[in-house]
This record gives sequence, C-alpha cells and structure tokens, in this order.
Amino acid sequence: MLLLVSWYASAADRALQDLSGTAQPTAPGFIEDYQSPGDLTVLSSVANLSGITYNWVADQYVTVHQNQYCRYDAQFNELFCGSLACGDCEDIFFLGTADGMYEYALVEEGGSEGSVAIVQAPISTHNLRLDQETVQWLTYANTAGGDSGEGVAFDGVSDTFYVCIEDPQMQVLSFARPAHDDDLSFADGSLSVTEVLSHAQLSAVLGAGADLSSCYFHEFTGRLWLMSHLAHNISDIDFSGVLHGQIELPVSQFEGFTFNHDFSQLIVVSEPNLYQVYHAADLIFEAGFD
Repeated sequence: MLLLVSWYASAADRALQDLSGTAQPTAPGFIEDYQSPGDLTVLSSVANLSGITYNWVADQYVTVHQNQYCRYDAQFNELFCGSLACGDCEDIFFLGTADGMYEYALVEEGGSEGSVAIVQAPISTHNLRLDQETVQWLTYANTAGGDSGEGVAFDGVSDTFYVCIEDPQMQVLSFARPAHDDDLSFADGSLSVTEVLSHAQLSAVLGAGADLSSCYFHEFTGRLWLMSHLAHNISDIDFSGVLHGQIELPVSQFEGFTFNHDFSQLIVVSEPNLYQVYHAADLIFEAGFD
C-alpha cells in the first residue's frame, strides 16, 4: 500500500520549520504501516531509558534517562550524555527552535507535583538542563494518587500539550501552551487542565491491566498514539475513546517512541537501554504547501 502524505507551511507551523526555513513532514502514516521490526538493540551506555525525541534541525535523537540525557546521530551512534538536573524526567519532545535555541518539552514526575518543563538549549552546545532560570514550568497535577506523567505530546497547530498518566489512574490530560514564559500551575488556577481521555475509556480499549508509558499527537488525524508497556502495544485512539489501529510490541518494558526525519521509521525505546526500529518502507512524501 502506498500512502501519500503532503508537507505544508502556514502560520500555525512556526515550530515545524528548521533554521533555513525548510518545512518538515508533519505527521507519520497510519499505525498499521509500521511493520518489519528489527531486533532489540543496545542504544545507550546509560540505564533508565524512558523517552526519546527526534531533533530534525540537528538531525539527532535525544533521550532522557531519569536525571540524564543523551544525544545520538541519525545512525544511533552516541554523541554525548550529561546531567539533566531533573528529579525524574520520563519523556521528551522536540518543539523546534526559538530565539536561536533548540526548544524541548519534558515531563517530570518527581516530587509532589507533575510538571511539563519547556527547556531551551543553545544550538552551539546543545546543553539541556532543568536548573536554568529560563526553564518554564507548567504544573498540571498533584502526583499523589497516581497522577504520574509518563509521556508528553504536542499539537503545534493549536499549541496544546497532552500528558499521559501512567497508572493506576491511566488517563490523558491536556492544557494550552501559554503565549508567555511565566510558570503556571493548576493549583492557583493559572493553568487550566482538562481530562481528554478517562481511565474508563482507556481501560475499555487497552484492558484493565494496561498502563500508559508514552504518547504522540498525530496532526493529520487529530488523534493520539498511546504506548503501553504492560499491554505491549501502541494504539491509535481518538478523543471519544475509539480505537483506530494498533501494533503489537515485544514483551519488554517499552517507555517511549519517536520517528525519523521522514517518518519512514518508528523508533521505540525500552528499559534499561534498548531500542527497536519499525519500518514503513512504502510511505511516499510529496512536497507541497497550503
């Protein structure tokens, strides 16, 4: 099957441009297109691997390992690992560039509250640290009772974040990215947080014993791809809780996933330091603009 996916460039795509102004492909294909997985392979020299994202400007992958991060080239060769200065970071998403800096969102579950941190890294050093004054904290929940954020996704058209909560609550929360750099919190009402997928909806699709370990927002379909390491799958689910597709994963503790530069590869990562590539060789991308 051949799937035609177009590129587009509009005002809403400000985070989908590289430094030269080249538009990037904005979404993967259908979930069932990703087949023929390679072997599980050691990726990192660092354990506690829990999230991965692709920086299309640098053509590098960036992973999080609780309190550390690592960078890899397009062939998954390790380039650098260093301290993230994070209590317990679980996932990472590359947002694009802003003011000549790389910009990432990280979900942090350590401490008494769950937060998404928006972090800028200098292009010259690509140094990521959460103890900088410029980090913006968006606190979405009190983590007591199971509100532990495991994955973060972003809709660049509507500027909306999605956070998937692990278990036992197993839900998806959303909130808008503010147009300013001030810290916001649900506690004082400055951050408005909405439950977009409930425990009941997700349990009906994934099973009562499932969890959520990562998520991705598909901008063409307007649906979420949700990874469960306990159910061993990635599911394409809309906001009514309807399942639109699913791929099975091996029995391993999968914690995060991302795509390569043209979305022909789905890369999944597993504890303690493994990765696996699913291929969609029949995808064709056509350059075009709105």
